[in-house]
Amino acid sequence: MNTYTLFPSHERWTSDLWWLKSNFSFSFADYYNPLRMWFWTLRVINDDWVAAWEWFWKHPHKNMEIITIPLSWALKHQDSMGNYEELPVWEVQSMSAGSWVLHSEMNASDVHPVEHFQIWILTRKDNIAPQYSQKSFSPEKRINTWQLLAWPDSDWENVLINQDAYISRAILESWKTLNYRKYNSSNGVYLMNIDGSIQVWENILEKRDAIWILWNEEIIISPEIDSDILLLEVPM
Repeated sequence: MNTYTLFPSHERWTSDLWWLKSNFSFSFADYYNPLRMWFWTLRVINDDWVAAWEWFWKHPHKNMEIITIPLSWALKHQDSMGNYEELPVWEVQSMSAGSWVLHSEMNASDVHPVEHFQIWILTRKDNIAPQYSQKSFSPEKRINTWQLLAWPDSDWENVLINQDAYISRAILESWKTLNYRKYNSSNGVYLMNIDGSIQVWENILEKRDAIWILWNEEIIISPEIDSDILLLEVPM
């Protein structure tokens, strides 16, 4: 039995501060919707556009895994752990806020806007030591297969998160069907079609449409056209 809920992109909340344009999948900041609070341990997936040379001022976080995925150009990052990094479009960053961390983010370009996803997932335990991880990922290695970006085991290939969650991305060509089998059968899956058009069971997902899936062990994805897919597997 398929147990899922669709989230069309036009149902996301849009915030426009001229320098920052955001689409919120869940309740965030001044947006509150009791039907869009979170997906279990997944609390935030914000789709942000930041104008050239603009920034988020220093602000605190606590007990949250914060994963940033650039979609165009690059961000600059600075935090109270002493990290000062540039995050280009082919890299992914995770920051375990843990007991407490202060950070700021800035568009690295004075010409181009930057687009990025920022994802917040609850930490496995409260008040763990903050930590930082950043890795480079080749887009060619995600063509017609899942490229694992983040998971709870430290290695040289993926960014580390302190939660039993798995973040993957795939570029799916129009002729190729792709299946996903969960790492943990008790986890739920939140799948967003970044770009293109895909079919998940009988449902068509266009650009930025999403679906959350509760119990299915295997998910079958068929593209209508070449598509870019983000998949978040999180504890329920």
